[in-house]
Amino acid sequence: PSGKAVGAGGFHAELLREAGEPTQRAFYDAMMSDVQGKRVPEEWRTVFYALLAKKPPSREDVVSQRREIALMAHDMKMLLQMVRRVSYQRIVGRVMSAQAGWLAGYGCGDPGAVAAHVIQQARRLKQPLWLLYIDLATFFPRIDRDVLTVAEALHGLPKDVQHLAALIYGSAAEPEKAVTCHYDSAAGLGDGFKNWMGALMGCVLSPDRAKLLLNTVIVAINAVCRGVKLWGHGGDAELDGWRAVAQAAFADDWLGCFASEADLRRAWQVWRIWEAASG
Repeated sequence: PSGKAVGAGGFHAELLREAGEPTQRAFYDAMMSDVQGKRVPEEWRTVFYALLAKKPPSREDVVSQRREIALMAHDMKMLLQMVRRVSYQRIVGRVMSAQAGWLAGYGCGDPGAVAAHVIQQARRLKQPLWLLYIDLATFFPRIDRDVLTVAEALHGLPKDVQHLAALIYGSAAEPEKAVTCHYDSAAGLGDGFKNWMGALMGCVLSPDRAKLLLNTVIVAINAVCRGVKLWGHGGDAELDGWRAVAQAAFADDWLGCFASEADLRRAWQVWRIWEAASG
């Protein structure tokens, strides 16, 4: 986390970088000993939220119109970067290609570009087209963390990694042990409050955890929906061999493309069921 603001505890990664190899090795050994003993410092379980002013027309005096950034302990971030490299990044091949720019080898980061091409094709071929767009901006922050852990287990994430995340951030099952958050302002730090929901914004693991969570929905929709046939990929006699696009997802945006209203309704039902199951 070079050049980043420090979190609770005040430790900065750049200090360790300048300390030399013997100190770095001693630091690593001490950190691994604590983690293996299932002990984490209280600073790891504390998050500061800074509220940054956004450009007009957003108003600085309206909290909801500011952008939050989470400040977390640098030593914890270093550990989670190691965990990410040896665990989360190794199961990326189990994520469906519908997640576009979040999957290696697929460069489309805007479902709107997918929608534009599909709309143009349907108009030119005079074929029916049904689109469903969902903004997931509030979906990930309020997810039940226990459900999130189940999604990770389904993808084969090691139990030790699952337990480490729960050890640091807590779970919905034990809200009193959840991470403590404070809002920072010109008047100082606000009172602490427990946060047991969601993949925390600012966490090193958040993008990967969100990716695995979203993949469970994508797989379920893929099982019940056929999507829209792409131009030039097989005729009606080759129905089962169609190359089609049913979904495009990237970060907080999800787009479904369907050739019938029935397909759209099936996809919507999956979302409704999943939202209820996820808390």
